[in-house]
Amino acid sequence: MSDHWHLAYQVGMPPAQHMPLETVGFGGDGDQVDAFLALERHFGVDLDDTDCAEWRTAGHVFSALLRATPVDQQDREENWWEFAAILCEETGADASRLGSDTLLLGHSLSFIVARWLRKVFRIDG
Repeated sequence: MSDHWHLAYQVGMPPAQHMPLETVGFGGDGDQVDAFLALERHFGVDLDDTDCAEWRTAGHVFSALLRATPVDQQDREENWWEFAAILCEETGADASRLGSDTLLLGHSLSFIVARWLRKVFRIDG
């Protein structure tokens, strides 16, 4: 359990809200770039994107954000929650469920299984 999920559990969030989000849902069509630019504007930083091709999870982006943030502001408890809200705004993902291991791109496992089941059983929807 990531530190963020541990905190959510401690503050008594309902179980459904502290289930980790599988993916932010970026489609690789530039929506993630818009989110990264919004993070830069909000936090007043420039993300070092030399390693952005390696960013696969929210935790990767958050680490890059913290490296760009002034030292005296890196430990603000609000950093994660503000980061989560901004990162999820573009796709409408539930920011309260964002975890360090949440994938940035792709479909969630549940989406893939549901799509497969619809195909196998020829269910429209």
